[in-house]
Amino acid sequence: MKFTALKINPEALYLNKTDIIINEINSFLSDLSINKGIIAKIDCIVPVIDKEGYDTCYNTLKEVCTSLFKDAVPAFSLLPIKSNDGEQCTFQFTLINDSKAELVFKEFQKHHYTVVNIKEETLLFSGAINFNYENDFLRSVQAAHDFGEQLLDYEELHLGHIAVQRNYIENINGAADKATGWDNYKTLNEVQQLYQDPELFKHGFPLQLSYGATFGGCTIDFLACSKAGFPGSQFTSSEAQSQLCYIPALKQAFVGRLSSSSSDSINIQVEDMINQAIDLCTLAKKETSDKCEEIRVYLSNNMNTTEIEKSISNKLNYNKISFYICNLKQSSASVDMEILFNIAV
Repeated sequence: MKFTALKINPEALYLNKTDIIINEINSFLSDLSINKGIIAKIDCIVPVIDKEGYDTCYNTLKEVCTSLFKDAVPAFSLLPIKSNDGEQCTFQFTLINDSKAELVFKEFQKHHYTVVNIKEETLLFSGAINFNYENDFLRSVQAAHDFGEQLLDYEELHLGHIAVQRNYIENINGAADKATGWDNYKTLNEVQQLYQDPELFKHGFPLQLSYGATFGGCTIDFLACSKAGFPGSQFTSSEAQSQLCYIPALKQAFVGRLSSSSSDSINIQVEDMINQAIDLCTLAKKETSDKCEEIRVYLSNNMNTTEIEKSISNKLNYNKISFYICNLKQSSASVDMEILFNIAV
């Protein structure tokens, strides 16, 4: 699994200029000789701040995907977070570049998702599942997980098949629920526990990655993995929840929920997180290849990332790195990070 990204002017999304976006994407894919049939997922990252902006951008994205892919629309996600390069919009493409992989593009209740059959395993890219009930975040979280469960059931899978799930939460540390007193992040965690039937998670729990969103209630976006009907992922943890998820079909390991106890500079914290990620791979007995596939760095404030990138480069070789600005699940934190390692087999 690989990634590539295209930056465009967000006005094209807000003003529904689908022709401009389609032309830019077609030129971009053509220049890189990328066959549309290997695109498993599209992430559109744009910092919308209200319902009108969200709805407009989502409808434009859907029109673009329908025009580009016709009857074979892959999973797609509108993610309301900021890139570190200002107000630019980013289209990120997830590519399955294995010649033996079969990509099947499906639809469930008008929701597009992608199924990948590879090496006797099945991967499911859900795309963004978003619900936003005004002033009722608890209901939004429940509805998102209900729909995710229905989608999995439609494919004869269950929540225990989820390998990695990203959660994008509006006002992640605020808006305490009137009935429970929980902030939005705790509300998410409490609801997720209700869906975690121990019988479905004997092999381990999904790697849950949560970030603040500029708008949109609750958005969940997961990758599920199945082999012969059973959960196909392998999990490793050095705390109560999973921090590493290895997917054999991809020969890749997602690592997240990293932390640093240092109060020093962000560079030092980033180095601590990388060391922790490497230790997790060692604990899981996964030998990493010379170059990891992708690094995503989430910052609580806009800043010059040159020194951060230099610190990372001193520790890891990588194919792609991205920086995002968002509220973090720990309000006092200034940086979060996730890494996708290629595993030498």
